[in-house]
Amino acid sequence: MPRGLGRTAWMLSGLLGVLLSGCGSSRWAMDDPDYAAKYSKPYARRGKLCRMAKQMIDARHVSGKSGRYIGTSVAGDPVAVGGQAGAFGYLSPEVSTHVALAGVAGTAAEDMFVGLDTGLRFQPPTRFAPFVGGGFFLGYNEKEVLASDDLIDNDDDGTIDEWREMKTTYHFLGAVYPEIGAHFWLDGTTRLTASGSYYVNTTGRANDFWFFGLYFSKISRKSTDDAVIVLPPPPEHNVEEETTKDTDDTKEKVEYTRYEPKDE
Repeated sequence: MPRGLGRTAWMLSGLLGVLLSGCGSSRWAMDDPDYAAKYSKPYARRGKLCRMAKQMIDARHVSGKSGRYIGTSVAGDPVAVGGQAGAFGYLSPEVSTHVALAGVAGTAAEDMFVGLDTGLRFQPPTRFAPFVGGGFFLGYNEKEVLASDDLIDNDDDGTIDEWREMKTTYHFLGAVYPEIGAHFWLDGTTRLTASGSYYVNTTGRANDFWFFGLYFSKISRKSTDDAVIVLPPPPEHNVEEETTKDTDDTKEKVEYTRYEPKDE
């Protein structure tokens, strides 16, 4: 097994071993209204164990929802560190996307780049959800460097290569990556993610590297503006009862007529 894949497998195994100790509750996502609406009814006498087992792993309530996440990544060869802050969303329970402002420092370029990271993941709709996916990163770097021996008047002062003359340099770092990892939902809206991404980057194949990341995500709550409030009918909406009897006086028929309030 390639060294990067082996490290990812160990990391995911550790995450699974630690977090599965909290998987015993069948009511783990009751803080999510969709999950609660589906599973808040009392257990039936028959089929209780099957329903509990289903509740323990079911994470289909994430479909169509979105949120924010932060995370950090590290690499060993070449040495690199990174960070992300962005948004994620579920197109369906099995497909999610993410986009973030990301920074990468180190790599073979030996510099820091800030840019955009985005990707797509495919996972089962379960509380512990291994996934595969991919994405790309595009970063930008701008800095001042010494330019006292390049035979160019970099500061437009009419003098070439004076002492401590500086110039501005611009660089880009691009990478595409396949990704493997796993999600674990702490509750109905809070998610931990561990992943390994293989960065095939623009500094050359000899400088491609594994990036190992940990991320914390939170589904955004719906605003109160989206809530539907059902009010009882006002007191002036009275119901008048009209009673009639059959001719044989053996049955009584009750009819109800609702009258709309009159404008006063």
